[in-house]
Amino acid sequence: MYKIAALGMLGVLVILLIPASSDASTPISPFYGSATLMLLDEYGQEKFSQTIHNQIFDEGEDYLLKQVFQDGQTAVADAIQIGSICAMAGTVPTSEATSRSTAVTANTGSDDKCMTDSAVDIASSVATIEVTFVTGTNWTASHVMTGIYVCAAASDDNPVDDCATTLFAVVDTSNVTPTGTETVTVTYKFDISSAST
Repeated sequence: MYKIAALGMLGVLVILLIPASSDASTPISPFYGSATLMLLDEYGQEKFSQTIHNQIFDEGEDYLLKQVFQDGQTAVADAIQIGSICAMAGTVPTSEATSRSTAVTANTGSDDKCMTDSAVDIASSVATIEVTFVTGTNWTASHVMTGIYVCAAASDDNPVDDCATTLFAVVDTSNVTPTGTETVTVTYKFDISSAST
């Protein structure tokens, strides 16, 4: 008798917990960015890799909105396009409110630590930026890489010291210390695809 009553109460509880309605036709878009960092030895063999989601800065959010929507103000120059990745040494500031000047000051990495992908790949609603840092060329062997910044592409596509204009996103990675002629390949993906694309 008690078992039947308990089963009846369980059935009522299950009915109460099931949503009254749901709409599977409007999936939520993932709209996210992530970076894959891969350390390769001098022979091109993988020593370490990781993939981490990013933090989009307020400046990056504003850039997206102002490039896409007419807001009654002067448009952001079309010449500004996201395409550079800067390697970071030092403490990575990850606050959304971080400004470009704060990020540049916090980065104690070597010269020419910002690399530009001259032809960002865009396919299936995903933008992919890929650059390679070479120890001794655009990264000092004694420096610990602590994260990466994604920002506006350098105008001449050459390696530069810092983000030139718009700061878009940051990825706080595990510490990586390349030595000798080791390379670090960074692949950043920004995905705005939905379930129907």
